[in-house]
Amino acid sequence: DPPSETAEDDRGARHRRFRAAYLARDLERYAASQGLGLGGLDRSTDSTLAGMGLLWVRRQAASAGVGRIVDAYVDRVFDDYWGGTLDLGDAGAIRGVLQRVGASAAGFDPEALREEYDHVLSRWREAGAVEAPAYLVGDEVFIGRAHLPMVEWMWKGKAGPPPV
Repeated sequence: DPPSETAEDDRGARHRRFRAAYLARDLERYAASQGLGLGGLDRSTDSTLAGMGLLWVRRQAASAGVGRIVDAYVDRVFDDYWGGTLDLGDAGAIRGVLQRVGASAAGFDPEALREEYDHVLSRWREAGAVEAPAYLVGDEVFIGRAHLPMVEWMWKGKAGPPPV
């Protein structure tokens, strides 16, 4: 059902409300297809510590030559956060995720990672990424899930015809 109109609505307000309702339904649809439950779609969350945890785990994976730990970390953070069991603002909780996925939490210090994290964010923002799923392939930024076929095609060396 479309969101209710109010007397003060203009065309832009109606569009934003309908778009927000559609995006919420879209998220719920994709979550359900993965067997995930979503709670609190309207919550505002600072994912800084989770991002710092990702930087930390990527360092370890690079030095060990193991990428599975990065994937496991991302999966665990998403599953636990959207399942309502992870507080992204709690450094101890992020350390717990690091340990559960097989990464070392020893030495994980958000303050020590702050400069690197801010640098990575500024590079992404300069490239045009916003607070949405974004993919950087070479010098090109793709924002949103709709571009995944193009991103995959480019990652695979542009083999075969480009996606339409």
